[in-house]
Amino acid sequence: MKLSTIFKFLIIIAILIFVLYYFTGFEFLPSKFNLSGFDFLTNKLNELLTNFKKELSRIKELMTGLVETLKQELFGIKKLYDLVKDIITPHSEESNSDFISARILRVIDGDSIVVEIKGKSYEVRYIGIDAPEISDLDKPAEFMAEEALEKNKELVSGKIVKLEKDVSETDKYDRLLRYVYMEDVMINAELVRLGYAYAKSYPPDVKYDDLLLKCQREAKENKLGLWSQNQ
Repeated sequence: MKLSTIFKFLIIIAILIFVLYYFTGFEFLPSKFNLSGFDFLTNKLNELLTNFKKELSRIKELMTGLVETLKQELFGIKKLYDLVKDIITPHSEESNSDFISARILRVIDGDSIVVEIKGKSYEVRYIGIDAPEISDLDKPAEFMAEEALEKNKELVSGKIVKLEKDVSETDKYDRLLRYVYMEDVMINAELVRLGYAYAKSYPPDVKYDDLLLKCQREAKENKLGLWSQNQ
């Protein structure tokens, strides 16, 4: 028989002994042996029985301590997991107040929307971009204004989006200044990349200026929208 097999067998026996003692206290064992005419054998058996019960009691104490230690270790592992989780997910709403969920109520034009946040409506101006102005009483619509409006509607209308704050809270018209995300796509950058808006810096809100300029270069190289040959 292999040593590993013997070792496994002994472990099983030890576990069975512990379980029997833990739940029964080995009360089914006699308190003493009494073998008439065999005093020496009787004394030895009783001595072995006493020692055996002492060892079982010691094993029970060790196992109880081991269980408590394992509980403490598992609690420590859970705390470490929660800490690591917080570190590797810094952009969740719970850990970063610059991000918040909002529902799109209306798309105004190519760079502004109306959203609902916790039951209140707010007008939001996209940071870092400038889309063509739609028509009003004083002047006609600028080139690609209607197309920019329609693309913005296509991207966000009726959706739940995430809003990211930069430095400023609002502009002079009291509109929230935000980067707008649909899943992993920044709508500000997407409108510029597709040629529906210009990249435009508005200090101090310049966190993604480099990204927006890169998107604008891509649109120009591909002659998209505002950069098309028909402009």
